[in-house]
Amino acid sequence: MFSSVHLVLGAFLALVSLSASAQSGPPVAPPAGLSAGADADASRRLLGIWAAEPVFGPSVQGELTVFREGALWRASIGGFEVPGRLEKSTLTVTLPGGQGTFRGKVGADGKLVRGSLQFTRRESNQAVGLYARVPMPGPYVYRAPVAEPDGWTTASLKDVGMDPAPISALMQRLLDLDAEEGPTAKPLVQGVLVARRGKLVVEESFHGFDKERLHDLRSASKTLAPVLVGTAIEQGAKLTP
Repeated sequence: MFSSVHLVLGAFLALVSLSASAQSGPPVAPPAGLSAGADADASRRLLGIWAAEPVFGPSVQGELTVFREGALWRASIGGFEVPGRLEKSTLTVTLPGGQGTFRGKVGADGKLVRGSLQFTRRESNQAVGLYARVPMPGPYVYRAPVAEPDGWTTASLKDVGMDPAPISALMQRLLDLDAEEGPTAKPLVQGVLVARRGKLVVEESFHGFDKERLHDLRSASKTLAPVLVGTAIEQGAKLTP
């Protein structure tokens, strides 16, 4: 016997395709005899920090196919094939690389009717991206950027005649926002870079970002691209449409 169900895994590794019956069916009533106290306990278990991170170019992406061959269940995605484990009516498939676990309910007819991708609970000192930096750091200490073969010459603030005190105060303010206003306080600054006299003198990242991680610029690139092209033309670059 062979049957399969196709689910779409988007750029954020979210399983969003459910069966039509699962989407359009009537609301599921709570179990009979569920007391108000038990309901409150269940609600309290949902309190906390739950993490889901958008990743540019996930290593596992594409269409997730869950199929059955006799009593065996398997799933394939992005060139990987992993086994599934069926316990009673719950099918569990762990995605490659620890990128998530799919759990689905299997109906009496052997068809997958409902599924979800499980998230992981995090403590505050593990919530990278939610806070400016984790674990919560002590007082900010300025350090000159590390020299790398990326075309930038680095130097310290004092090397280029800048006072480190205002820069340190700004960085400390960004770190203090979490303690004063809670996570995701505004402004949400992902990085601060300062260049003076052709040298990079400040390079600080926040909320899980670093120099290797891409930023989602959206429409900001519409402004930046013409400025860069105009500057290049002004400096003598021979560019044509």
